[in-house]
Amino acid sequence: MLQHKLTTWFKKSICYFVSYYADKTYHFELNQQGQFVLVDAEPKAKSTLIQIIARKHYSEFNQRFPVDNKKELNTLLKLNVSNNDNVQSYHLVTQIDAGQSEVNMWQISTNVPKAFIQLPESLLLSYILNEESSGCIQEVESKQPYFVARLQNTTYSALKSQLINSAARFANTVGIPHQTSTVIAEGADYIKALFSGLAALPKNKLVAFINPASLRVQAKDLKSPSKVIAAMLLGYLTLTSGYLQFTHYQLSTQAEMQKDKVNQVFDLLDRYESDKLTFTQLVDFTEAKSILSPVFYVLRDLFVIARFDNIRFENERFVLRGDAQQATQVLQTVANNSRVKDAKFDFPTRSQRGREQFVISFVLHSQQDAHQLASLQQVSQ
Repeated sequence: MLQHKLTTWFKKSICYFVSYYADKTYHFELNQQGQFVLVDAEPKAKSTLIQIIARKHYSEFNQRFPVDNKKELNTLLKLNVSNNDNVQSYHLVTQIDAGQSEVNMWQISTNVPKAFIQLPESLLLSYILNEESSGCIQEVESKQPYFVARLQNTTYSALKSQLINSAARFANTVGIPHQTSTVIAEGADYIKALFSGLAALPKNKLVAFINPASLRVQAKDLKSPSKVIAAMLLGYLTLTSGYLQFTHYQLSTQAEMQKDKVNQVFDLLDRYESDKLTFTQLVDFTEAKSILSPVFYVLRDLFVIARFDNIRFENERFVLRGDAQQATQVLQTVANNSRVKDAKFDFPTRSQRGREQFVISFVLHSQQDAHQLASLQQVSQ
């Protein structure tokens, strides 16, 4: 119940602050179902805080400037403002990149009744579409139908005519892709779409549509409590939006300066992940391997009584070649090991300089060594 009352109060507040201008001024009201409807404004009704302007009362175009510096861009925009007293110009910078800037521009007729903020309706309807909806074109069935689309934060729209009579022709005219089309029907759907776009429009962009002529607020207007509250809210909104834009610019500049360092960090992280993967693979490989060959359980008893020239594994037998003071003692020690079977001299022993040279071979038969011996045999082959 409380949430319903708050929602109703919020909608009524919107009706008080927002109006719509087509062939004349309309105000918004809530019907019994709680939906917005358009009603004729009273003849002497005062201007509202925000006025939505119908498409036929302004021209819209996009322009590219060969600069990416904001100060230089602002200078060019001031020079580019029309000297025609019959229009009031507004603009939004939609993209700054690679030495160029994209700007959305609107010129609203001065015959339109003044309001503090004047919003082109095509801008609001384009914000119903997100970046994932690029290629979607909306056909608006208002008193004067038109097409609207949004691509890379830029709004595109054109009144329906004999030349531009379909979404495909509109796409070809403004140079944007066309994949799907939707229709915004006149009436409740159209009004709902306007407020959906107003809700989706970033609030810091409202500053760009403040009407300079409306800044001359007369003192008598401030006698009304509602005007005082509206002025305070608007001042807060303006300051907040300006602060957000300045903060965004500062953060963007800092991010650009730190880009090289960030790239270095990511490169280092990639190398770390690659080295970590290699290390993990090596660990997994070595965990299944024995650190010590089983033959060393036999050799450890022989190092004190013999010297070895080489140790080989061939034909499923270990072959020891070396010398000792007594070759028979070496053979006896090998044969006494519980892991060994069939130990023998492969060749007769020879005496040289008081030591006996020998070639002894044997087979390991312990079950715990079977798997390792099979692996060793595969390596030797």
